[in-house]
Amino acid sequence: MSLALLVEQNLPFMRRYARAVTGSTVLGDKAVAAALMRLTEIEDERSVDQADLYRAVDLELRDNATGTVARRALILYAVEELFDEQIAKVLDIPMGQVGDLLADAEYQIMSSLATDILIIEDEPLIAHEISTLCRELGHNVLGIAATKDTALRVYERGQPGLVLADVRLADGSTGPDAVTAMSLPEETPVIFITAYPKDLLRGLEGEPTYLVPKPFSREHVKAVISLALMNRQ
Repeated sequence: MSLALLVEQNLPFMRRYARAVTGSTVLGDKAVAAALMRLTEIEDERSVDQADLYRAVDLELRDNATGTVARRALILYAVEELFDEQIAKVLDIPMGQVGDLLADAEYQIMSSLATDILIIEDEPLIAHEISTLCRELGHNVLGIAATKDTALRVYERGQPGLVLADVRLADGSTGPDAVTAMSLPEETPVIFITAYPKDLLRGLEGEPTYLVPKPFSREHVKAVISLALMNRQ
């Protein structure tokens, strides 16, 4: 496979990784742009694989001292679903160290401060599962809203420390519209849930920092919630 095609297939996920590590769409996309410049300097394109793409991004994140190694390992494992061998290559560490880093990241998650969470999701089963995951992490669920108007009413009852929002809601309203109407404090993280994550990973202005794809794994959701809150601290 050519380098150009490999990059095309993985570029949205490189952005997802960088945004999750930095907690910023702007900084994450900037790191990816710099990584793409690094990749143009590779002489033997045939030797490049998926882990090399993530490693190019990670080198930019390291240069800017962004995110602990344990946190980056967790994102690569739980969000990007890389194998231990790939994670070791991305982070330039022995493969035997990956398990220790993931255990360290798990400890950081369990030690993170609990917060109030607002869930905006119109599918009852998914909303229930997300609510259960949030409570398992020690958080309080302020409420579950299926529409923009309901979300605003829940928001008025108590300010959330984090919002989980589906992009498309059944009544025609959207999660992004609801979040915009709330005028959340800048430091409040928002995680969007979507069946079309690539549509929001194009490197365009205004794209979200945190995304959870549908269908999702429990580990993925837990990791993104915890990382969003750790980046806020």
